[in-house]
Amino acid sequence: MTAYLEVKTISYETASRIVREALAHAAKIGVPAAVAVCDPGGHLVAFGRADGTMTSAIEVAISKATTASSFGMPTDKLHDFIASDDHLRLALPHAEKVLLVGGGYPVSAGDATIGAVGVSGGYFKQDMEIARKGIDAALAGAAA
Repeated sequence: MTAYLEVKTISYETASRIVREALAHAAKIGVPAAVAVCDPGGHLVAFGRADGTMTSAIEVAISKATTASSFGMPTDKLHDFIASDDHLRLALPHAEKVLLVGGGYPVSAGDATIGAVGVSGGYFKQDMEIARKGIDAALAGAAA
């Protein structure tokens, strides 16, 4: 029996890079956005909010990141996943910090989910684009 597990987690440096890259892309497409990055346990590691971003986007971004981390899948895919299960479809949206709207993505290194990012401020498809661009740009060439 193993007494403990080793868990890989996102570094502050990588989380901050995701926030910077995502906010840069959001500015490029004209969307004032909030970007949250959490660890595998759903705890906030880095956060940024562009000037002019609505304050409600703060909690929404954090909830999207927490949801993606907790379930290990993008928030839009989780929505699709529960659509055919009446029990999950009715119960899950009422769980604390669970948000079934596009814009939350797990962040992986190899086989491990090391954290997640959540973006809010635009239409959900814009949030999804901003999150993906932030992850892809930040992880390009990064060591796993």
